[in-house]
Amino acid sequence: MNHFEQILSFFEKKNLCTPGDRDYNVNFCNELLKASGAKEASIWEQHGDGRLFIRYGTNVLPAHAEDFYLCEGEGITGAVALGRRAISISKAGEHPGHHDVLDKKINFETRSMISAPIQFNGILFGVLNIINHESGRDFPFDWRAKLSAVAVLYAMALATCGRLNEKKQNRVAWKSDKASLPAKQTSIVGISDDILSVIDLAVKAGKSDIPVIIYGETGTGKELAARKIHESGLLRDKPFIAVNCAALPETLLESELFGHIKGAFSGADHNRKGKFMEAAGGTLFLDEIAEMSLSSQAKILRVLQEKKVAQLGSEKEIQCNVRIIAATNQDLQAFMTENKFRKDLYYRLCGMEINIPALRHRKNDLDLLVKYFLRKATFPSELKRVNQDIPEISEDALNMLYLYDWPGNVRQLEQAIFASLAVCNDHHIKPADLPQWFHQDLLKQKSNPFMINKNGSMNNEHNGIENLLDQKNRFLEVLEKTKYSGTGRWNISAAAKELGIKRKTFFYRIKKMQEKGLL
Repeated sequence: MNHFEQILSFFEKKNLCTPGDRDYNVNFCNELLKASGAKEASIWEQHGDGRLFIRYGTNVLPAHAEDFYLCEGEGITGAVALGRRAISISKAGEHPGHHDVLDKKINFETRSMISAPIQFNGILFGVLNIINHESGRDFPFDWRAKLSAVAVLYAMALATCGRLNEKKQNRVAWKSDKASLPAKQTSIVGISDDILSVIDLAVKAGKSDIPVIIYGETGTGKELAARKIHESGLLRDKPFIAVNCAALPETLLESELFGHIKGAFSGADHNRKGKFMEAAGGTLFLDEIAEMSLSSQAKILRVLQEKKVAQLGSEKEIQCNVRIIAATNQDLQAFMTENKFRKDLYYRLCGMEINIPALRHRKNDLDLLVKYFLRKATFPSELKRVNQDIPEISEDALNMLYLYDWPGNVRQLEQAIFASLAVCNDHHIKPADLPQWFHQDLLKQKSNPFMINKNGSMNNEHNGIENLLDQKNRFLEVLEKTKYSGTGRWNISAAAKELGIKRKTFFYRIKKMQEKGLL
């Protein structure tokens, strides 16, 4: 019997301990280490609010496990819980998706890791991890699939003794015990290299007090990145105040930012602190700062230089030390060239620059984001969860989302999911449930590699050979562009990424073309 068969046989034994209990987890993880050649293993359990806590870790003391958690979508483990699919990484220290806070806490170095969802019959218990292969190299390629199978068997064992049903019942009426759980942190959902780099830079920026400029199109999540920076540093317990500069008329800017005293102007019937003073000791996030007038920029610059604020109607200056994080969807270099943005203010703000990618450039995160919004829409309250199954989205509907360019980015995707859920039946989103504006925009979109019917649904093999012919040239062009050098073979994964669609969808369309004799 080989090592993998031994871990499989573990589940056939009549153990004296109950699946999920500590003794069971100790025995299970020891068998898993022998089978996989891993140095360490850990079992994470997802609580009712989506957060993941360590149920057992071969290298984690109970005291360390009690006060450490990951948000859903955070780090590799959080991404597995959200995406419900296994992930394997090597050189974890260099991987921006690896959350190394626990490593530092327990003085441990994660080098390689495979994470798999513990799930059965649509119910997620948590995540199973194996860490650092004994060879010092990566885990064998086939262990990603093997660990997925082992995680399902673990979930089945939990289901047999009723433990998995408890997870489902906990969604009936879950109330947060704020005295025992740490405050929830901001999650930036995604596993693409670009978004993981953003998270990595945000965490690094949080460890200093230098100013930061965040660039990104509208709806990409610039404020989320700013909050991540704030929560990753020493200021996490201090105020975080956000101001939308584009929404502030210049006549109200000084009062809004710097405050005023009673009687400073008509209607000023009480003293007002202003946003700078509200954020004192913490972080002030100035969103869309490029929309400020030059005179307003000069007033901001003076406060940053002097670290003092003078309220309207008062000659007294008040000491105000605040960290500034600015954001914009504009090119500040071009704005400076056109004298629309002050160079001296730019040099005050540009300690570090972070670029948030547009959603159309990180399409491989779309599946995770959709699942995140489905959970968010189903469970909108942090205090109580209704007895509802998590909604689903059909493969055709999801494929249509992949085809769209999302000019409004993540915010637009979120609204599309919420709107679809409002009209769908049985908590299952189909193509016809997607918003009308989505269907209209998709029909007009020139970059769409698929043909879309007038009712907004995707064409399939029943729509005739004509549509396949329309796609043929585009597909061949991309396959030629992305083929492996030397061998000349098609690189299906690279071609699918170039087209902005899922690999299996692209493979399906190629197969249909071959069946019709077109390829």
